[in-house]
Amino acid sequence: MLQIRAEQMEMFRRNRENRMIDAAMEHVRHSLPDIYYSLGPDAVRDSVLKAKSKCLQYRFDISSAVFDYLAVMYILGFDFDEDPRYQSAKHVLADPELPAEFRIRQLLDLAIDASLAAGRDAPAA
Repeated sequence: MLQIRAEQMEMFRRNRENRMIDAAMEHVRHSLPDIYYSLGPDAVRDSVLKAKSKCLQYRFDISSAVFDYLAVMYILGFDFDEDPRYQSAKHVLADPELPAEFRIRQLLDLAIDASLAAGRDAPAA
């Protein structure tokens, strides 16, 4: 019988996490090239890690939500969830009764509305 040791499971977990980070960075590079090149790869990687951490904090499925949460961060600011201007985002994030898909959709709508109100096109996420 095949047995997988704890070290091997950890290696698989790290590998999966690194692939997700690389994919998110590539997504930013392709869909938001101005942001990617103005921040640089290290800062983009840091922003991906922050989005991943926030997704865990707010109970989002990492693989499906990190790209959307990252887009919201780029539009509203990296700490939008603590920004008094976005109290509605804070309420959406904190509501345990709302499904994750609904909460991320609400955040995206808020980001798009804020972007349009500021007179700029929302980045394609």
